[in-house]
Amino acid sequence: MNLIITGGFARSIRLKCPKQSDVRPATDFTRQAVFSSLGDLVAGSNVLDVFAGVGCYGLEALSRGATAVTFVDKNRFHLADLNVNLAAVTRNIPQKVDVRIVCADFFLFVTKNVPNFDLVFLDPPYALSLERAAEILLLSAEHLHDGAHIVFEMPADLLPPEVPSLELLKTLGKTGKGKPRVAIFKKRPV
Repeated sequence: MNLIITGGFARSIRLKCPKQSDVRPATDFTRQAVFSSLGDLVAGSNVLDVFAGVGCYGLEALSRGATAVTFVDKNRFHLADLNVNLAAVTRNIPQKVDVRIVCADFFLFVTKNVPNFDLVFLDPPYALSLERAAEILLLSAEHLHDGAHIVFEMPADLLPPEVPSLELLKTLGKTGKGKPRVAIFKKRPV
């Protein structure tokens, strides 16, 4: 799969993606639609990219002006590719950025880390989305301040779960088996 950064300082930089079948990175088209919808929310933000894989969402956010990104994935092979991609992207970014790469399971990570993120990208394996989508969203929302956003990529045949602390703003994507749908949520005031 050929992937590139679609906008910002590192636009057109190619991303390394393994040929393994267990990796399903966010496509260029999907990321363009998501970041167009987010607009000015990305610049200056503190971002969490969970189930990061090779880092497509977080790297795109860095290219578009995010000042801090924490990448979380439990697969060391994916994180090795993420490190290669991070080096390629950050060479093109003029400002200093704060980046953390954490090799951990999402459910363990959220119980031990409480930073206040502005923007969270969730792109779990589709099987996990089908089983635990509401739980993943609820746990992620606990680490956001009021008004912060969550971008959740899921299979198109899954409806965005209702989570009381989150307001569904928009869904993007096509319907059809194996196609991605993206739901964008905003944290409600407590």
